[in-house]
Amino acid sequence: MEIAPMTRRDKILLYVVLMLAFVVLFVRFLLIPGIENHQQADADLREAQDAQTSMQDAIMLAGTYAAEKNNNWGELQTANASYYSLLSSDELDTLVTSLELNHNLQPDSLTIGEPVTQSLTYYTASENAGQSAAPSAAASAFAGDDDTHHR
Repeated sequence: MEIAPMTRRDKILLYVVLMLAFVVLFVRFLLIPGIENHQQADADLREAQDAQTSMQDAIMLAGTYAAEKNNNWGELQTANASYYSLLSSDELDTLVTSLELNHNLQPDSLTIGEPVTQSLTYYTASENAGQSAAPSAAASAFAGDDDTHHR
């Protein structure tokens, strides 16, 4: 089968098809991702600008917020003064004793000091249990006893 020689019209059509394929591939692989990246960057810029304006507003109002905080703190201290005044040792003892008696509470300990620590021998023994290479003599004797009972 012989291929017919290309005519001028065939060459022009081939050129047009190749140019059209180039344009389609250019649009598909260069322009569309570029447009998507531009839109994403534009959205990120708008978000960052909104965050910047809100932060600038917060900075502008920082003095007002500090004054309001100090004012509220003063009001809180004034309100708490009548409820939580400093108690002497005797007054505190009376308050704690009356709470215990009114609610049937019993103290666990009357001493104040460092907490007592206890030995963790059971924990360390269980940690080391899987590390021994051979069973102990007592374990083998116990296993031997079990074999005699099953016979």
